[in-house]
Amino acid sequence: MTIRVESQSESDVVYSVDLTGPSCDCPAWERSRSHLPRGSLSRCCKHVIDALHRVRPRGGWPGWLDTFVEYGWQPNSAKEWFVVDIRERAALFSIGGNDWCDVFAFSGGIYQRFGYNVVESRWSYENEPTGARKIEDAIVAAQLHASLDREYAAAQRDDARVDPRPRIGFLRRIFGRS
Repeated sequence: MTIRVESQSESDVVYSVDLTGPSCDCPAWERSRSHLPRGSLSRCCKHVIDALHRVRPRGGWPGWLDTFVEYGWQPNSAKEWFVVDIRERAALFSIGGNDWCDVFAFSGGIYQRFGYNVVESRWSYENEPTGARKIEDAIVAAQLHASLDREYAAAQRDDARVDPRPRIGFLRRIFGRS
């Protein structure tokens, strides 16, 4: 589904937003979001968020998505997003980009936005959502997984630069064969 969205800062400029990616033909999206995986919330520039507002279903988007869109806030393109189930309701959280994780969780009868600082292990304004401990555990697990992925990718790059012949010689010295 493609929607034409007017620029919020430049008159007579209109961008094409494709909600199936999502994608946008604005310069900011091309520069910092086009390389992100399809379906990632971090691909949502302000024009994508505006397009989601325009096609919002009468009863709102399901779950956390409606709150995400209603805040009208474009996510940091350096963040990764994850979903965790809390008491039969999905909560959305981000990692990366900075010390703060964005969390959209059901609490007090509605979905709300929360902030969690991973360095200080605390919720912003001491305001924590229902299921806070499970969300914290999921954040820590996602960070650990992302860290291991980065270490593995770095090791793969390092291995690609290393000539394999010295390793064969090393194995021969240790075991007498390669």
